[in-house]
Amino acid sequence: MRLLGLFLLVAVSFTMASVVGLVTVIAIVSFPSELHDVPTRVAEVIFRRLPTDIESWWPIWISAAFIAITQGIFLLPTFSPIARSGRPRSLRWTVIAASAIAAVLSTAWVAAALSALWLVAPVNGLPGWVVVAVMTAQLGGSWLLWNRWISRRAMQHDVPEAWIIRRVLSGSALLIAGTLPLDVIVRRKTDCYCAEGSMWALSWGVGGAFWCLGPAVFLRQTRRMRRALRGAFCRSCGHARSPAGEPICPECGLAHRFPLDGAAKSG
Repeated sequence: MRLLGLFLLVAVSFTMASVVGLVTVIAIVSFPSELHDVPTRVAEVIFRRLPTDIESWWPIWISAAFIAITQGIFLLPTFSPIARSGRPRSLRWTVIAASAIAAVLSTAWVAAALSALWLVAPVNGLPGWVVVAVMTAQLGGSWLLWNRWISRRAMQHDVPEAWIIRRVLSGSALLIAGTLPLDVIVRRKTDCYCAEGSMWALSWGVGGAFWCLGPAVFLRQTRRMRRALRGAFCRSCGHARSPAGEPICPECGLAHRFPLDGAAKSG
């Protein structure tokens, strides 16, 4: 029953992310107009351009699916907290999903930096496969680094999921704030702003902030239950702690930062 609820959450999140993506595209396309022309441009995009450009919507659907699936993976321990072994479900998949979002935001920063660099020293004729290869390497490398950093830092907190959400939200806000002025400059220098890294960085900053909404709501509702479980079991491997509350997990060696009784009673 809980997994069914998780599936429904992913389906609803996909639908909402698709709507947010379409609204973002409409806003980006309409933004360069003068203020009094914005309503006309919005109507033109909705009723003329979007219906005829439906085959080019695939980035929106891929992005929406990515957001929805990573949200589901992130919330898996919340919907199904106990594994078949009887232990609390490990946060391994939660960290993997959060690292994927952090890797995308990091790549967005690189895209924004390249846009700024090309304003100073334009590069013409760069093969598309080179850009794809660089971005793929950036995604993979940053995912490995973020996975290692988040897995270490998050486990030092009483509520690791909430700590991760705050970090992702802060990173998204910084990305939007840092990219918005650059995107305005890029739009004044080029006619094809949709192919610029600043636009993609700004879009994914909005996507990162949207990603935090669903998990934040569900984590708030299950805060006490998760704190009790994390106090009675190791937050890394799920090994049960004895009533004495050893400071080190005998299974994986993780140092328990919070005492057994304090973690179980807090919330």
